[in-house]
Amino acid sequence: MPSIPHGLLAITLALLSGTTLAANPASVKWNEETWRYADIRSNMGHDEQNLKAIAAHIGALAAKALAPGQTLEVELKDVDLAGEMRWLRRGAQEVRVISGGVDSPMIELRWAVKEGDRTLRGGDSRLTDLGYLTRVNRYARDEPLRYEKRMLDEWFSQAVLAR
Repeated sequence: MPSIPHGLLAITLALLSGTTLAANPASVKWNEETWRYADIRSNMGHDEQNLKAIAAHIGALAAKALAPGQTLEVELKDVDLAGEMRWLRRGAQEVRVISGGVDSPMIELRWAVKEGDRTLRGGDSRLTDLGYLTRVNRYARDEPLRYEKRMLDEWFSQAVLAR
């Protein structure tokens, strides 16, 4: 997989919808050195794939809800996926185990809703969901990053869309 230029990667809605870059309402960046994040790995070590999935979800939320002319800029500062990586004895393979321990999801980010050069609202947010296993989740059990997506949905409606 090619290296991320300048240590940051912008994921745009253009990847999801085929629209042009100019019509993109969201930009999500993260550090190329994914080892700096608390826990972003999948069982196959696909750090970037998980980050792209988070970015795509944020882009889809922005595309549905932001007013025309508004953009959302997000910098993922830290990510800790729900569950923890554990080694299976047979096959020496790591899997993500979801349990009721202290392995709740967390995403730390800096964000801004802009209209042109003017910042309308924004800030630093630390998203956590300590009750992630006991709460209703509209995402299917086999949906990748289902706990993180629910957490992002709530953040988006409470912080980004707050007026």
